Amino acid sequence: MILNLNKSFKWFFILSLIWILIDGIPRKWFLYELAGPLFFVKYILFSITYGLFLLSKYSIPKPKHLYQFLILFFVIICIIGFFNNRLNNPIMVSIVGVVIHLLFLPLIHINQFLFKSLNSIMLLAKIIAFISFPIGILGAIQYYLPVDHILNGFTNDDQLIARAAGFTRVSSIFSFMKIYNAYLLFSITFLMGIMLIKLLRNEKIILYIAAMLILIINMFMTASRLPIMLMGINIFLFGCYVFLNFVNLRKTVSIVFTLGFILALTLYSTTNLFKNPVDSTINRFERAESKHRGESTGFTDVQLRLQDRVDIFKFSDNAGWLGYGIGMTYQGAQSIIKNPIPFYFEEEGERLVLEFGIIGGIIVVLMRLFIFIFSLNILKWCKNIEIKILLTSLIFLIVPPVLTIQMTTFSYMENFFYYFTIGLIFALYKIQQKELITKK
Repeated sequence: MILNLNKSFKWFFILSLIWILIDGIPRKWFLYELAGPLFFVKYILFSITYGLFLLSKYSIPKPKHLYQFLILFFVIICIIGFFNNRLNNPIMVSIVGVVIHLLFLPLIHINQFLFKSLNSIMLLAKIIAFISFPIGILGAIQYYLPVDHILNGFTNDDQLIARAAGFTRVSSIFSFMKIYNAYLLFSITFLMGIMLIKLLRNEKIILYIAAMLILIINMFMTASRLPIMLMGINIFLFGCYVFLNFVNLRKTVSIVFTLGFILALTLYSTTNLFKNPVDSTINRFERAESKHRGESTGFTDVQLRLQDRVDIFKFSDNAGWLGYGIGMTYQGAQSIIKNPIPFYFEEEGERLVLEFGIIGGIIVVLMRLFIFIFSLNILKWCKNIEIKILLTSLIFLIVPPVLTIQMTTFSYMENFFYYFTIGLIFALYKIQQKELITKK
């Protein structure tokens, strides 16, 4: 029996994508005592996928664009960080660090070999729309259950289940709330572009409207301020961009957004399923803001948090040029770190600088910036209006990591969706290239 490496690569890739979405199910409900080991299954599956990819003799690109050189520099700084064990911690800390920083990076390149046509990406969207119903319905059930109910469990006891205005903040099938936020933000932003493409094709969009509604309601049920704000910004900017740049779509966009607003207002006025999550989220916003409004700084909580997130070099004097070493700030490695960094840190940017130093922090930000710029250039160059619309929605997802306002590295689902989104952008680039070649 001869192993078909090409088929094996694709099946393992699909299996890896499925597992990363459902790994919270066994970890928090069925195999709770194995939650720790099961966490690494996703990385093993993706590693096998990459191995099969290489054995299948798929090409690996040689660096020719600036972003590709910066990716190479990032890999080098990770290798330096592996050997830069400044506080003499166990080697396992560095191994875990390499895994969480680099294991999803190859998705930038290999997505194009699974998603070879626009229809394959449309199929992905259809799958996301369908699975949004059981995921969202479970989230809605959790919202009205007490925090100590079995359905509201997390994968460890250290993470306390939170409430907002008396309602449980949901995580659905995912291991933690932030993991669910990453899934919701990607799905909502991605499906925006898909819906407009379906309208252009004069195809039915009832499935996608219903999926978007339940996803948005669940986003409010998490009461997470940054993801909700990013969701709102993405929807607003996407509508504005399409309205301003596609004259023939202005009427469609105006109707869709008007009807969407009317539908949201109607649901808020007539159903507790939408009213309760929105009101509890507003309540959480107001409580956080009132806490800081009276302080001497005069800043609101949102301002303070944003300033804290974008100020990535606050610990540069402590980190130095090369930092403390890879993995040192990852929350999942705290149990094996014997000599921790001797002060408190939290945000993404400051963690990157603490691990990689000033040089590494600059490289990561530049890498993300030039990936974003390259993606914008693809959008400008693209001729196919459907691909252009989908590119627009995807590009919004890779802006926050440039500003380091998300946990792009230290939340595995955000890390996955960041590189997966870039991979979809580059897959669309290849699809457009093939179309242009075919027309010649």
